[in-house]
Amino acid sequence: MSETRDEGAAPVRRFGKLIRLRPEHREEYLRLHAEVWPEVLEMITACHLRNYSIFLKGDVLFSYAEYVGEDYAADMARMAADPVTRRWWQLTDPCQEQTGGAVPGGVVDPDAGGLPPRLSRPAHRSAFPGGAAIGFFGGAPTGLPP
Repeated sequence: MSETRDEGAAPVRRFGKLIRLRPEHREEYLRLHAEVWPEVLEMITACHLRNYSIFLKGDVLFSYAEYVGEDYAADMARMAADPVTRRWWQLTDPCQEQTGGAVPGGVVDPDAGGLPPRLSRPAHRSAFPGGAAIGFFGGAPTGLPP
């Protein structure tokens, strides 16, 4: 997780999650995510997550989200209690192999130990002179401080 703050605004908390896609469920996962239910997207927004993205390389999923709310635990509990989101997770969770620190369907909290150490404190491009980007799926992470 990484935090930045605009003057007078809540801090932006950046989260990343690595998870495996089960090969036998790949087509189902891709089909579901080709048309994410509008209610699920609305709940993600209502729970103060923005720029939520999922990337796929082989059988590895990497998701990224920015949290801009004031109470992460309450917002994640709200999402977990939503009946439509719970139905979505019932379809998508079997497609994935959860990793440490992850909760089914939920965004992993890096402070719970869910990410490998090299990703536990991701750098943000604005932190580097010239806006150096971080590459991940083309090889080893680049642009990360030691």
